Amino acid sequence: MTPVKLDTDVLVLGGGSGGLCAAMAAREAGARVTLVYKTGGNATAVAAGGYAVVLPDAADDSADHLMADALRSGAGLVDQTLLRRLAERSYPAIQRVTDWGVAFYRNEDGSYRRFRSGGHTVPRSLRCASGRGSDAYGVLFRRAGEQGVTMLKNVLITQLLLKDGRVCGAAGVDGEGKPLMIAARTVVLATGGMAALYEHTTTAPGLTGEGYILALEAGCRLRDMEFVQFMPTTLAAPPSLKGKLVNDTLRGEGAIMRNKDGERFMERYDPVLKDMAARDILSAAIAKEVAAGRGSPMGGAYVDARHIPEKALLQSFGACKALRAAGIDPSRDLIEVVPAAHFSCGGVVIDVDCHTDVPGLYAVGEVTGGIHGANRLGATALTENVVFGQTAGQLAAEEAEKTPLPADLAWEAPGQCSDCPPDPETEAVLTGGEKSIHHILWQYGGILRDARGLTQGLVELGHLDRQLSDLPTPNFVQQQKKRRLTQLVYLASLVLQAALRRTESRGCHTRTDFPDTDPNQQESIILSLKP
Repeated sequence: MTPVKLDTDVLVLGGGSGGLCAAMAAREAGARVTLVYKTGGNATAVAAGGYAVVLPDAADDSADHLMADALRSGAGLVDQTLLRRLAERSYPAIQRVTDWGVAFYRNEDGSYRRFRSGGHTVPRSLRCASGRGSDAYGVLFRRAGEQGVTMLKNVLITQLLLKDGRVCGAAGVDGEGKPLMIAARTVVLATGGMAALYEHTTTAPGLTGEGYILALEAGCRLRDMEFVQFMPTTLAAPPSLKGKLVNDTLRGEGAIMRNKDGERFMERYDPVLKDMAARDILSAAIAKEVAAGRGSPMGGAYVDARHIPEKALLQSFGACKALRAAGIDPSRDLIEVVPAAHFSCGGVVIDVDCHTDVPGLYAVGEVTGGIHGANRLGATALTENVVFGQTAGQLAAEEAEKTPLPADLAWEAPGQCSDCPPDPETEAVLTGGEKSIHHILWQYGGILRDARGLTQGLVELGHLDRQLSDLPTPNFVQQQKKRRLTQLVYLASLVLQAALRRTESRGCHTRTDFPDTDPNQQESIILSLKP
């Protein structure tokens, strides 16, 4: 089949805030920019709208203070060069998005209202005035379009294209199901994380992690893939709101965690920060309370916000009004919460300028690793996207200006026809296969892990991989979906393999058979296809 062929200066893969910020920065630098994104949404559009920022007039805060909090949360695996870039450029980043039209909660004197997020020792999180990250996302999306960024929606990228050891484009399926090949001088990978590969998740269904394997296949290294953060406080009920975030900032206003007996249990797990403990500690604590028979009916715990003043309640808890409309009033009722997969702390190895191991390829956002180490502080992800999106886009544009478009770039598009009817058996396996991955990761690679479960998970993924390899694919779209699902099986296997190799508990990786942190394992597990 002959693919549709396009070309651009800078190709951005991913439509969340990291990709949008990179695309806008590249466009401002004078590059032709094409941004492609697949179906299923992105993390920014469903985020709670919090940005961790060191304000210049904050007497109780500094870049060093933020770094100290993040280093403690990251449990010894943070790349301090990346972290310092995040801390020092957080305020210019927030100024930028404010100038673009994103509104934040303010104090009566007009200054930014600061909230306290999980793991932070001082308030430093700014929240979108609507309480919804989707509003900020809308501002970024509209601005990118106004600046002339070409956007291709519903595109499934299944391969990065290389020539002479350099990434110079990407290929896959366009929105009409036809082969698509895009040649580019430089490429920015901003495809997000993999939390949606878990059965219970807070994020959009499109966050399934294909970008990790695209990068690995192209020659990049991955780091810290065992560290998947679970948001400890997502709504357990009612069904219509299940999985919605109960923001860290609600605990920052004084909300208390309680078990089924009404006990304030977090003093047992973090005597210093208590209810403001980092997400990894709180998630593991809830799981242990459940295992000890002290969990709530839905397998979680309770957030007690009944004493929080009304204004603080509304500003710190974005889903408050929706929860009240469903018959649960946080002013008088306990809020039942359960943990769910939320954020991938590991990912593609990058330097401070977002370069990967492969020339021509930059990476930004949740698809990267190193900034957060073994666990992420609350409200840092959106800040990271703006700070590093700006860097990646600007440098990608500068490199593109000096780099010719690849001549005679070829993609061996599969010979299957787009008009051939899909194979029913294949379609059934493709649909059920991804659900199987969700279940396997949740059951064996969830909050509490052990060698027996991790090994069983790998066995089951192996069965699925063999089943996929035997599937007939007469239809082109099915063939590409099969390639994607094979990549996701491989990704899930990498997560479980890394978790099996790390024989300790650290950050959001908790091994019940190795409950202690081992100082001798304070180093990242690096994965690579290179010998």
